[in-house]
Amino acid sequence: MRSRFERMQKYIKNFEKRMEKAEKEGNLDEILMLDSEWHDSLALRQGIGGGYEIWEDEDY
Repeated sequence: MRSRFERMQKYIKNFEKRMEKAEKEGNLDEILMLDSEWHDSLALRQGIGGGYEIWEDEDY
């Protein structure tokens, strides 16, 4: 079983590859999705909830 640090290293490496590919292809939708995913994952790791949780109670 990998440690939390090892899992985070793998996630970051995979994320960087996905972002590089999206930037190379000029895929703005993927870039924006990855940016949102990154900020949500940071918030979850810091224990402050992700973007999706913040809006769950709102009626949109």
